[in-house]
Amino acid sequence: MTPEHRSDDPIDLHEGDRGEVVELMQRIGATPEAPDSDHLLEMLAEALPSTPKPLRWACAAVGAVVVAIALPWLVGYDPFDLLGDSSAVHLARDGALGVVIGSSGLVAAWRPRWSLPCAVSATVALFAQMVAGVADETIAETGGNELVHAPAIALAFLLAASAVRLGPLGPRRTRTSP
Repeated sequence: MTPEHRSDDPIDLHEGDRGEVVELMQRIGATPEAPDSDHLLEMLAEALPSTPKPLRWACAAVGAVVVAIALPWLVGYDPFDLLGDSSAVHLARDGALGVVIGSSGLVAAWRPRWSLPCAVSATVALFAQMVAGVADETIAETGGNELVHAPAIALAFLLAASAVRLGPLGPRRTRTSP
């Protein structure tokens, strides 16, 4: 196809590629006559499995708790005395990592399509927090009670569960033998 014959419709494909688009449209229940790209994208969004609402609410609730606990730590303040005699540097580090983990849960609850990158970023931040906790305990001997990070660990598991799509793609059909 030459550039002057190109249309603005993203479904305007070469003839060889058109068969794949028609097959995809038939799988999701769309009619293959004159495909409209907006309609096709809308049908695809409906065909993809989404994160269950209770899982989204759980990510939002636990994410909000983690952020609420971690925000005061950013300025070196521990209002609930959760980390004992930890230094301001320790609190600030745990606070920053906690905000990353908690906001990942809030973002994944708000926009489920971002749950995989949110799960990855929360897992990386949680891993960094674990490495720093081990370093605090063994090298600096300033480790406190690390059980306070249990909501962040639970949130990482919730995010991993929301990132995995377990539903079938396309309309529900029974498989027939050829």
